[in-house]
Amino acid sequence: MKRIFLVLSLLLCMVFAFCACGDSSVSNNGGASDDGVIVVNDFTEKIGDYTIVRPEKAGEDVKSLPGKLHTAISKATGERISVSTDWDKPKKAEIIIGNADRDACREVAALLSTDYDYAIKMVENDLVIMGLTESATVAALDCFIANFIVDGQINFPVESGYVYLFEPKLDSFKIAGVDYSEFKYNYIEAEGTYGQTTYDEVKAINDRIGDEILGKKIELTAKNTENDHVIYYDRSGLDYEKGSIKVENGDLYLYGSYHSINYVVDYLFDTIIGENKTVELPEGFLVELSTDDLPTLYSKEDLMKVLEYVYDTDELTIVGDEMYNARRVPSVTLDNFMEATGTHPAILGVDLGRCGFKMPTLPDSQWMIISQLVCELVDYAAQGGIITVGNHMTNPSPDYVFTDGQEDRGFLGSEQEWIDISTEGTETNANFKSELELTAIIFKALDEAGVPIIWRPFHECNGGWFWWTPEIKSGQLDSRYFVDMWIYVYEYFEEECGLTNLLWEYSPSTSTHMDVMYLYPGDEYCDMVGIDWYTNGTFEIIETDFYARLMETGKVTNLAEMGIGNSLMAETKEEQLDLYTAQALMNNVYEMYREDLKVGYFMNYTGKTGFLWLPGGDEVMQSERVLELKELPALFEKVTGFKFDK
Repeated sequence: MKRIFLVLSLLLCMVFAFCACGDSSVSNNGGASDDGVIVVNDFTEKIGDYTIVRPEKAGEDVKSLPGKLHTAISKATGERISVSTDWDKPKKAEIIIGNADRDACREVAALLSTDYDYAIKMVENDLVIMGLTESATVAALDCFIANFIVDGQINFPVESGYVYLFEPKLDSFKIAGVDYSEFKYNYIEAEGTYGQTTYDEVKAINDRIGDEILGKKIELTAKNTENDHVIYYDRSGLDYEKGSIKVENGDLYLYGSYHSINYVVDYLFDTIIGENKTVELPEGFLVELSTDDLPTLYSKEDLMKVLEYVYDTDELTIVGDEMYNARRVPSVTLDNFMEATGTHPAILGVDLGRCGFKMPTLPDSQWMIISQLVCELVDYAAQGGIITVGNHMTNPSPDYVFTDGQEDRGFLGSEQEWIDISTEGTETNANFKSELELTAIIFKALDEAGVPIIWRPFHECNGGWFWWTPEIKSGQLDSRYFVDMWIYVYEYFEEECGLTNLLWEYSPSTSTHMDVMYLYPGDEYCDMVGIDWYTNGTFEIIETDFYARLMETGKVTNLAEMGIGNSLMAETKEEQLDLYTAQALMNNVYEMYREDLKVGYFMNYTGKTGFLWLPGGDEVMQSERVLELKELPALFEKVTGFKFDK
């Protein structure tokens, strides 16, 4: 029998060298005899005398462990043993899983110190399998099942048992003189239907410091008290490649953009912690970081040349898609378009107002979604993508009362309010300018990243359904009120804000009671023109002279928004196939060419109006005449000589 135990012990020793119980970063302190062999006894015949016990108030992870052990024992021996909790009185012989209310557990707990330590140890007649945390207890039981139940035999460790002790990489980690263990991680909760949360990202940092560095995890919270020591994780930065790590007022800040924040976190682990045994970040600590990987992008002039080139040929069409739904980021739209058509659009429409990011009502905590917007637009432009931005702006009239979803409706108000909107110091102007300032922040971030934008303010201005149509209840106003507002915005962005990346596009609607050129602000304030056209099955674009009159400006003219009207929308995809398809929509564009109407780009509005819904969008995008995203770099190089980074 002694020889059998020796052979089994040697086998177990080999197993411990290579399984989950052993790790090069830990010591199996107290877990082996002097020659390194873990000593075990065969308890197979006695296993039926044991009761499996867990803490009564265990969490869900530990509650499931007795059943897991029961199954393993039953499979190995055929024995079915009873299960209980520490609410019951101690039995004659127990297998205790977790930190139960038992003297044996208190004795074993004294051997453990970190969140990752665990033990498999006999205390008199009881076998204790536990860690100080639930995750460590799970690891302890996994270790027991994998290494002590061998070939149908149930083995218990004797003597010192097996103790896994995590060896922290750091002896000390202090922030402004306070030990790391006294801090809490702050994560951002989602706000509203379209908010974002940073919980998973913050948890990953906490787990990484626990798993790799200290062996302890700290609390995650979205609500801090005044006396808390806090580590803030903030990815709301709008500078694509910049970030920082700082200690201020006793708190630690990890700051970056959606793109750079991972670099900031890696810098904390790889450089600040690195191979050090102690880390002390004093009050006022600051390190400015940069990924130094901002792509070189095509210029505004390059973009204009490409649009002019496409405009002057009827053999190519730039086709794009508008982002849809509140606060949806570009990657979602691009993925949806890929799923619907098998490719990515060459031009992407963004709305900063009611139909998009709802900027005036965006909570401060949710600016991380704007960071994601900016960074993803940089990445999209780096692939050759063209970006157009509009804004369903909120009615700035102090007297306008609206319900959700109607922010951009109604009349501005009186003729005086049309004067006030461009007059500094008035309440209407203050409301109006507050939204312009938010828009300018985003435009500035994209400008500094080198991203050109086709800026399409006050679209469908002649339609009468948005507040920016110059009307009052008694009738139509002189066009100068609208033109004054356009020039005010132009001068604010171009002169006061110093933006250099905007191409200004004037885009009225075909569905209108007002002439398309009535509100044209003038050649000096427009780089291109376009029209919004939602067809109901007739060739509306040729039934009037609207498009031809826009072309008479001599500027590149576009289908700034195009889709189908309500009368062509079916309830199901099958019904839509019989009613109207993507090919039918695209044939309108080809018919325009035959009527000598040029097109710089065509952006279909999304939802049920465009290629995400209409059958045949994949066939349209595969046409040799249609330019998709992956074809734009070659076109830019051909027309301008600009070469994209590989």
